Amino acid sequence: MNTPKDEMYLTFVIQGFEESPSDFSRKIGIEPTEAYAKGEKASMGQYETTVRDSIWKLKSPLRPDADENEQLASILEKLTPHRDKIVAATKGLPVIVFSFGIYYQDSQPEIWLKSELVKQVADLNASLDFDMYFLGNH
Repeated sequence: MNTPKDEMYLTFVIQGFEESPSDFSRKIGIEPTEAYAKGEKASMGQYETTVRDSIWKLKSPLRPDADENEQLASILEKLTPHRDKIVAATKGLPVIVFSFGIYYQDSQPEIWLKSELVKQVADLNASLDFDMYFLGNH
């Protein structure tokens, strides 16, 4: 019998820019995984909503069983070459965050980030967000 595994997802999110998502992407030199313009209808999970602020997302391409350092490094690898453009384009924006979604089945939650990765996050003027959900029976 297979035991459910813990899963982790990571998305880098920029929110609140004025231009279209495609213009914003050209400005920073990276294509998003997902983006929505202010006022656009968007499907968020099982709900449909109207986007209040423009949103630009870059999701980790790694499998959900990769650890937090692998997930973070995979996105930073794409962002770091464009750091100066990202910092300039996001100055004063309300949301610049690496958002972790962590789903625990039957383990003790533990988060440990390497200092060099945390420094790279800080160099982007970004925050870290951890949403943790315990799905086990115990």
